[in-house]
Amino acid sequence: MIKAFIFDMDGVISDTQTLHLEVDKIVMRRYGITMKKEMEEKIKGITDKDMFCKLQKIYGVPRDIEKAIREKWEIMMEKARNENSIKPVPGAIDLINMLEQKKFKLALASCSPSIFVETVLSKLGIKEKFEQITTGEDVQKGKPEPEIFLLTAKKLNVAPESCLVIEDSVNGMKAAKKAGMRCIGLVRDEKEGKPSSFYPADFVIRDLGEIAKVMKHLTD
Repeated sequence: MIKAFIFDMDGVISDTQTLHLEVDKIVMRRYGITMKKEMEEKIKGITDKDMFCKLQKIYGVPRDIEKAIREKWEIMMEKARNENSIKPVPGAIDLINMLEQKKFKLALASCSPSIFVETVLSKLGIKEKFEQITTGEDVQKGKPEPEIFLLTAKKLNVAPESCLVIEDSVNGMKAAKKAGMRCIGLVRDEKEGKPSSFYPADFVIRDLGEIAKVMKHLTD
């Protein structure tokens, strides 16, 4: 029986995954690097440290990873504070309200830093909806490792097998399954026609409104 829903934030609740990618590209251009398309999915959903380490191995820069991370978040927060920069993913607010009404425990597990998470949730007016919020600052190993989801389940006092994760990145889906949780993969902007079997999730949806169709399976 599913007792708790754990949401990723960027790309699931807020349409900020595109902002991450935009700023990552800006920072990398400062180091003379144009990020290739095939790298985008590989870095999606992982921590900034893991991302810049991966990019450093491939491209040789940036050499000072902590400096690159600071540069990224200076830009991210400047953009996040812009009045019109943060928008919800279609259907996200309605879904959160519906699950709250049905008395599910709600939590958020995002690899973004807490100041950004709080800014986004406050702008969307939904911070108080979540019983627990876990960020990348709370864990040693980011997605695709399961630590962030296991910690969230522990804080909720709910067994991993009673949690269901909603994720948009392959790395996040892998982390949820490694944690022993069921997972819904939200694939909104798939342009390459990958089959559902490509994604390591129990269910693959194109729109959050589709969750109602599979709710019976999720809560059995």
